[in-house]
Amino acid sequence: MRAPGLFLLLLAAFLSPAGAQTILNEEFWAELEPLVPQGERTVSRETAVGRILDEGRFVFSGMIYGFSFSYTPSDRARKVEEEFELELLHEIPAGDPNLFVYQTHREGSRFFVRLRYGLLDFQESWYRGMRSNVFRAAGGTGEASYFQGPEEKKTAIVNAVKNAVREHARTRIGNKPRLIRGTASLDSAPRIVIDSGLYRARCSVNLRIDEVVPYEAF
Repeated sequence: MRAPGLFLLLLAAFLSPAGAQTILNEEFWAELEPLVPQGERTVSRETAVGRILDEGRFVFSGMIYGFSFSYTPSDRARKVEEEFELELLHEIPAGDPNLFVYQTHREGSRFFVRLRYGLLDFQESWYRGMRSNVFRAAGGTGEASYFQGPEEKKTAIVNAVKNAVREHARTRIGNKPRLIRGTASLDSAPRIVIDSGLYRARCSVNLRIDEVVPYEAF
């Protein structure tokens, strides 16, 4: 009979994707009976899992590879509107075998899925780089309309990252700049709730400001 310790090592090797060093492990949810004024009244578990896998790819990509961002603060005196652009630096492809459903359960009309993703060596380098000492911890909360559909969860996440960038820049940049460019990553999966007809996402992020473009003197 094999020793228990050896059995556990063999089991861990079997369950872990090949070459993985870090395994991301986060829970996501989707509604099986969405409260929308028009459109679908019920959602199959297969559809719910598909939506969660799509959200998981976005979130895990943001945790591993991070984003580039461009932020223009609002300025009433100059009649400048706030603008924010967020773009993934790289994305986990659809169907990646290292992304898999680990656990599921239902609570009321909500279907919860725990996703796992095993990082390969090159992804491990990205992941650690996004958590190096050149990045600073920040946090933000963002909102998006619940009634425009579940894809608005991503909009709420983007708005949460924007607000994290804005608050981070406020404490570190004296004069309001014309433009801020930088790099950000999600430290963990955002926590998303539904409140007063809105998706509300709370994000912890790692930020690095790469460029600050000032206004020219009047």
